[in-house]
Amino acid sequence: MTSTTVSLHPFHTPIFHAQTWSGESPLYRESDNTLHWVDPLSVPPELHNLSLSTSSSSKDPAERVLTLETPVSVIRFCKEKQYEGKYICGYLKGVGILDEISGKLEKVKEIIDGDERRVNDGGIDAKGRF
Repeated sequence: MTSTTVSLHPFHTPIFHAQTWSGESPLYRESDNTLHWVDPLSVPPELHNLSLSTSSSSKDPAERVLTLETPVSVIRFCKEKQYEGKYICGYLKGVGILDEISGKLEKVKEIIDGDERRVNDGGIDAKGRF
């Protein structure tokens, strides 16, 4: 068994002030030290990617905001190689694949009829199912 050392930092000083209406579904990716979230209630809806690695010229994290065509309320990283750089997501009416770079949504399955309900939350189970 290996031992891991964890350093805790006080949260009294924010590292970033997000300009978001409703930050949902935050995800952290260790491989590139980035934080990802969606804002389904902003008009238009947005996808946020925040690089927590600071460059030598800036002490502030770099944020990229993409405008989405439809509200997305939940994102999870896709693990399969064919979907690298994409999220599986819950959008207003169903499930889709969202491109991390372009913000383009590929609708996979609509599961909601009408306007009274919407996809709001989701996750990945132990078998890798969304």
